[in-house]
Amino acid sequence: SDLEVSLFLNGSVHGAIAWINGLVPLHASAVVHDGRVHAFTGQSGAGKSTLTAALGAHGFPMLADDVLVLDLSDPETAMCLPGHKQLKLWGDALALTGLESTGPVREELDKHYVAPSGGIHPQPLPLSHLYFLSENARTQPSLSRLSGAARLTQARAAFYRPRFCAALTGNVDLFALLSRLAVQVEMIRFDRPRRKDMFADGVAAMAAAIRAA
Repeated sequence: SDLEVSLFLNGSVHGAIAWINGLVPLHASAVVHDGRVHAFTGQSGAGKSTLTAALGAHGFPMLADDVLVLDLSDPETAMCLPGHKQLKLWGDALALTGLESTGPVREELDKHYVAPSGGIHPQPLPLSHLYFLSENARTQPSLSRLSGAARLTQARAAFYRPRFCAALTGNVDLFALLSRLAVQVEMIRFDRPRRKDMFADGVAAMAAAIRAA
């Protein structure tokens, strides 16, 4: 269907074209604060889009959803390119964020396009923080900085379609890319309980961390 073709073009094809042209796509959603980008990455279903949607109500406009493309042509800065203008949420995330569907992502799938409540930022901006989402906390949400080799391994895990990267990037270039991201971007693990009744607490904690950063 047209919906499935659009989803494929805006996902896998978009990521492949980015890799081929020397850009670096991350499997991440992102918001903007004070002229810098704060991005959220994690496995599918980790809550990247849901967190981005909820932060809109705290005044943070969205830069990208699901695929965040980095331009590393400037050796001093990792620049984020504006992404697709549509935010995608599962049905249960609509209830959590209070947003309404503007249309289905795919036929017979409980996933929907929504309009970000915080608006959309249309211009490239530098990447400041990359947050790795986890749901192992039992009580309160927490943030902890990554250090050492963990920054390299976690950054690699954040790549969109890692097999594309492996096919197009040699080991030496890959290590140089990971080292650069580890130096230029603050990397933080964001751990919160997997409980719907504590979702708002996690969003508030992230909003406070972004403002403090």
